[in-house]
Amino acid sequence: MEKVLNEILLKLSNLEDGQRGLMGTVSQLDTKVDNLDVKVDYLDVKVDNLDVKVDNLDVKVENLDVKVDCLESNLHEIRDIVTRIEVSQNEDVIALLKTFNSKIDSKSEALNKRLFRVESKLEASK
Repeated sequence: MEKVLNEILLKLSNLEDGQRGLMGTVSQLDTKVDNLDVKVDYLDVKVDNLDVKVDNLDVKVENLDVKVDCLESNLHEIRDIVTRIEVSQNEDVIALLKTFNSKIDSKSEALNKRLFRVESKLEASK
């Protein structure tokens, strides 16, 4: 009986050693889980920071879109103004050329009359 009792005590001792080993392993796992929790919390903070940065970038992109739209509108206005200037400038140049042409025609007509008179007087004086 003593032998059986010793075997039982030995097995109980082995079970206690196994239990201590398991407790140590569980403790190590708890530590690793705690470490993972800390890392996950850190990653959550980083993700939140990234979300804020992405939101800021979205706002900036929207502002840029508004500015680009404004610039495009201004560019169209400038093109319209330049087109009007080109058209009116052409019309102004044509009007000036017509005025010069009529002045030249009237002056050349006057010069032709003078020349004719001078030639007539020259013929008469011969």
